[in-house]
Amino acid sequence: MKRYFISLFFLVNSCLSFADVEGEPCQTYTDENNGGSKEVIEIIKLEPGGSVLVCTPPYGASPISKYYVSSKINRGREDTCYFTIKRVVEQPMPNGEHAWKYTSKDQFDHYEDSFVAISQSNNSCPSQSQTEGNYMSLGNVSVERFIEIVQFLKRFTSTDKGFDTAFSSLSWTDKLFSDDYHKLKSAQRSGIKLVFDGFSHNTNAEFDDSRYMLFISGNESKWGVEVVYSDKEFQVLSVGTALE
Repeated sequence: MKRYFISLFFLVNSCLSFADVEGEPCQTYTDENNGGSKEVIEIIKLEPGGSVLVCTPPYGASPISKYYVSSKINRGREDTCYFTIKRVVEQPMPNGEHAWKYTSKDQFDHYEDSFVAISQSNNSCPSQSQTEGNYMSLGNVSVERFIEIVQFLKRFTSTDKGFDTAFSSLSWTDKLFSDDYHKLKSAQRSGIKLVFDGFSHNTNAEFDDSRYMLFISGNESKWGVEVVYSDKEFQVLSVGTALE
């Protein structure tokens, strides 16, 4: 019995590149490299030590740029590195002047919320200019939930007991007949290095938003492990082949 997982119905949390945000090419500026832009100089004051992204669509007669500000990089548990990115807009003030402020849900029909970029690093954190291939967007998933995912993966990839405990919730039919489960178990038992490639999260309100798809690779094989978060624990629902 074999399953194939494609992330069409999930929000894919994979590698992030700041050369492109929401499909628009972006330019990154810092305190030291502000391009002489008055807007950038004002926006960077919101996040000292961070950076400003100016994103302009490559179409339209007079395309309007969008501005985002990112925080400085923070170090968290489980060797995580993360920072937030928020959209800002210029807003009129009571005194007749203008100031750059974070956007709110009341301002846009399509609210562009902040999001978090996160990475794992045993050494120093990759810089914000090294996002491509290093950081992934968390979407609406919290940093703490991401750390719980990392801890769960460490448990079942490091020891035989951890693997068996993690997959104890898998159905007996899958344990007997799932080719992907047996290949993943064999890889873990053989000491093959299993790498966390990213995850997907079901964000459709009509479905259960406690479900995640964890993508793992090792020895030229790729798996998708579907889990549900319940009672502060992850339970494995199914295992399949991850298709790119």
